[in-house]
Amino acid sequence: EELGVTTEFNYFDIPLEVLKQRVEKRNEEGGHGVASITPEQLDTYSELFEKPSDAELKLFDQVSIQDRKSV
Repeated sequence: EELGVTTEFNYFDIPLEVLKQRVEKRNEEGGHGVASITPEQLDTYSELFEKPSDAELKLFDQVSIQDRKSV
């Protein structure tokens, strides 16, 4: 707020299998700027990812968490 701006955090809590289906579809559709991601790469990335903690979420002015049902 000191700078006159607000921070916003959007987090999508989607199961890995749903992400794999979406990435597979995106890979098939292709298009400008689309980089293919293999299921194995997604497995590796998912192991590195940590859900944001409550303390981290408190750092933002606005927080939006979408689950599988809402996306």
